[in-house]
Amino acid sequence: PKYLSRAMDSFLRAPRDPSKFPLVISQDATDAAMNEMVQNNFVRTGQAFHMHHNHDPNAKAVSAK
Repeated sequence: PKYLSRAMDSFLRAPRDPSKFPLVISQDATDAAMNEMVQNNFVRTGQAFHMHHNHDPNAKAVSAK
C-alpha cells in the first residue's frame, strides 16, 4: 500500500482533466489492506476508479499455450 500511495500522490500532483484522463487502479489477487487503502484514499474521494480481478489459478498453463 505504501508504494501505491506514493505513486498516486505523484500522479495527482500533475495537472490533468479527470474526465479526460481518469486514473484506474487495477488490482489482481486479494489484499484486504490494499483494498481498504484504495477505497478510503482514492475511490471514495473521487480521485480514481478501482478495478479488481481474481487471479486465474490456471494462468501458467493458459500462457503456455
